[in-house]
Amino acid sequence: MFSTPTKLGVISADTSGKIAGTFNLPNGIESGEHRVVLSGKNRNGTDVVLGIGLSYGAVNSGSTLTRVLIAIPIALAILFGLFLPAVSRRRRKAVGA
Repeated sequence: MFSTPTKLGVISADTSGKIAGTFNLPNGIESGEHRVVLSGKNRNGTDVVLGIGLSYGAVNSGSTLTRVLIAIPIALAILFGLFLPAVSRRRRKAVGA
């Protein structure tokens, strides 16, 4: 964990490259956003790093209003992105007919 760097353990990959394991979190971790990083080497000896974000404990996820105010413009942009090409095709066909 990079919040306060803490080694959680060591796991090894099997012959097919799959890894599986569990780690116990140490006592005293602060609530909030953290990142767990798996680092190692692939078959060729090249360094490989995988970071995973996670939330621990009581995390303030923001208000519903904030989520709605973010979701509405995104939804409108997607709708316009799908709708405008169809309208422009219809106009081209009408002008060309």
